[in-house]
Amino acid sequence: MTDTTTLVISADVLKGTIDATTVGRIHTDVGLTGDGVKVGIIDDGKVQACSEIASSRITYLSPSQSRDDNHATNVARLAAGSNGVAPDASIYSSYGGITYEESQEDNGANSDFIKSIINQTNAGVHVVNYSMGLLYNRSTTPYMGLEMYLDYMVRNQRLTFVKSSGNYRGVIHAPGLAYNIITVGSFNNGRSEDQSDDTMYGNSSFDHGTDCFKPDLVADQAIAGTSFAAPVMTGTVALLYELRPALINQPEAVKAILMAFCHRKVNPYYSDETEYMSDGLTNIQGAGALDPYRAIAIAGSGHYGVRTMA
Repeated sequence: MTDTTTLVISADVLKGTIDATTVGRIHTDVGLTGDGVKVGIIDDGKVQACSEIASSRITYLSPSQSRDDNHATNVARLAAGSNGVAPDASIYSSYGGITYEESQEDNGANSDFIKSIINQTNAGVHVVNYSMGLLYNRSTTPYMGLEMYLDYMVRNQRLTFVKSSGNYRGVIHAPGLAYNIITVGSFNNGRSEDQSDDTMYGNSSFDHGTDCFKPDLVADQAIAGTSFAAPVMTGTVALLYELRPALINQPEAVKAILMAFCHRKVNPYYSDETEYMSDGLTNIQGAGALDPYRAIAIAGSGHYGVRTMA
């Protein structure tokens, strides 16, 4: 069913967000569009067909929800809509909500979240976006079973998993503290190419677990919320995979490339939270602001390596 009247982010706002990043240069200069890449959207409902996402581009996986979901659809539009980062990628939609009680029972083994991860992996999805999460007391369980599971899936099933950090400042929404996933905070560029005005989103979550600082890096948001920064990252991964298919089985290398070629920190939301590139990995912005074009350039040049450590 097509229903453009219920889409929260207008087409102009979405296109303005993408144009203000370096993604437009990738489309025009390099010609990458995510063609042949499968993008998974796990959310609180299903992605709906709309003017920017033809129904033929969406595959629905179990577990699923019968209702269309604005949040899921807007996430998908940013990652892989016709005005998004990877406009020719295929979209795989499934439901992955989880409660605290489910997360504690056998570490969430019977939850829709883990069922969704399994089905996305079995469908051959290359990169999964999860722009939701569970808010709970990190002081009691800094590293929960869901995060352990994701670390296993990245290491053993070669899954690339992108997670929004959350909108609660001092607490990363689970399962965002998994070591091996890409956890994304957000900033606002006001849909301007003038990067000097880029400013952190005030509620962008940051925290650290057991020797694990998050977020890993930050990306631009279409509207307020890290939910809409994560799909910019996910779409960028899809472009990397179109350019270098061998990277599909190297999620660690992809994460390293994205982080290593951040070259700036954006302005702080609060004046006493300024961070600098010379500080290295920092509490609020991690490695810094995503630069899709620089990541594509380094991947295209082949100036990276992958080595297995004992």
